[in-house]
Order: sequence, then structure tokens, then C-alpha cells
Amino acid sequence: MKTSLDHLPARKHEELATLVALLREAGPVEMIVLFGSHARGDWVEDPETGYESDYDLLVIVKTARIAEDLMVWGTAESRIAELSMPSVSLIVHDYKFVNDQLKRGQFFFSDIANEGVLLFTSGAYTLTAKRAPTKAQRLDQAQRDFEHRFTSANEFFITYEDHVARGWLTKAAFELHQAAERYLGAMLLVFTAYMPATHNLERLVKLAAGLHPDLRAVLPRELPEDKRLFELLKKAYVDARYNTNYRITAEELGALGPRVRELGCVVERVCNEKIAALG
Repeated sequence: MKTSLDHLPARKHEELATLVALLREAGPVEMIVLFGSHARGDWVEDPETGYESDYDLLVIVKTARIAEDLMVWGTAESRIAELSMPSVSLIVHDYKFVNDQLKRGQFFFSDIANEGVLLFTSGAYTLTAKRAPTKAQRLDQAQRDFEHRFTSANEFFITYEDHVARGWLTKAAFELHQAAERYLGAMLLVFTAYMPATHNLERLVKLAAGLHPDLRAVLPRELPEDKRLFELLKKAYVDARYNTNYRITAEELGALGPRVRELGCVVERVCNEKIAALG
């Protein structure tokens, strides 16, 4: 694992120092690792589209109980969102989980251990020597993950269409959310073999967009109406089932459906390209 940030400009050094301080204040952190495009040096700042690569951070803590404390990390993410800097994709795991993944050769964590930049360590833990998966193992996992997730996503989309036809609109919204979530999950698993334990579509879209530029335009959120529609879809996972005040019209679903269908088409294409490259 690297320790130098010399490939990043001074502004980003300052931003990362701020993030480290905030996360250490949030909870008992053992390690903080920068990974992804900012660690590799291929981050994107596109003034024409406004797209800017996230900071990808892995926080390692002592126990699973700490890692799963939604209050602690939810508060930390809320504080981070208030900062004037690029968005942050935060994943939190306990030391035992990460080391188990490394021992198994799980290549998402192996890549982090190989390419990541250590921003902070308490000195209490070290990561176990890792073994990279073989090319055949990586290809096999990508194929299996894609088949499972993408097939499931298509089934949810078919159910969405059926529920719209029956006039069951809130149920249709939930099914459409699940289709979008699983399309994105298929891509994340093919590209990284890892998907965070979240139903937050906004976070999943950001993660996918960081892996392939063609995902930046799916499920648009730039214009006010696009953002409103996206929020309806994003909230459908919980509110469409449990909130009696949740409302969505056939017209709104009619606008969202083609966007999720396009998402599926883009995911299918880029995943097939990735799988072909792995072969």
C-alpha cells in the first residue's frame, strides 16, 4: 500500500486531511485508505459536464458492531456532504472482514491493498499479505455475478411493467427501483466483485459512474424535474411499501421507466465489454 499523495495537487491534500480529521472525530477509526481514481491518479474533473470523480475511502474499524453503527457513519456522511469539495464514497468495514477478504483473494480489496494510499493508521493493525486472483477466477466470478444480477434486474423490470398495466403504481415504483438497483449492482460486481450494502440509488450511480464514463448520463439529476423524478425513484425502496403518503403517477412512472431501461442497456453493453476484456 502506498503512503504518498505526491501525485495529487495541494488542494486535494488539504481536502483529504479535512476528511481524515472528520472521520477520526466520528468514531474509533483504525485505518483510512484512499482508493479508486484519486489513488491511481486518473481522477476526472470535466468542466463541460460538471462531472468530478468522488473521493473513494475505505474506513477500517476494530469490530463489526462499530462498522454497522448507522448513526455514527450516517452522521459522518452528513457532515461530509456539507463540505465544499468533491463527493465522497465511503465504505466502512471491520479489520477481520477486510483481512478475510484479502486471504480469499477478493480482488476489490486486493486492488485497494495494492493501489490504495494509506491516509491514517492507528498502528494497531496491519493488512494480511494478499494473493491476487487468477485471470480465470476473475473472469468466472464476473460472468456468474453478471448472469445472476442482470437476470434478476430484468425480472424486476418485467414485474414493474405488469404492475403499471394493472394500475398498482406504488408497487410498480418499488419494482422499478429494484430493477435499477440490480442493474447497477451487476455492473459493480462485474467491475469490482464488490457491492456496498446499500439501497441508495444515488450512491450506486456515483460508484458506477466512477468505473465507466457511459454511466454518468444515466438516471439524470441535473435539471430540477430530473432530480424530482430521481428522488421519487430513490425513495421508492422504502416509501412505496411503508409510507402511506407516498404518491407516484402513471405519467411519472412513464418518464422513469425508459430511463431505467436505458440504464439496463448501458450496463449490459459495458459489462459484456469488461467480461470480454477479462477473457
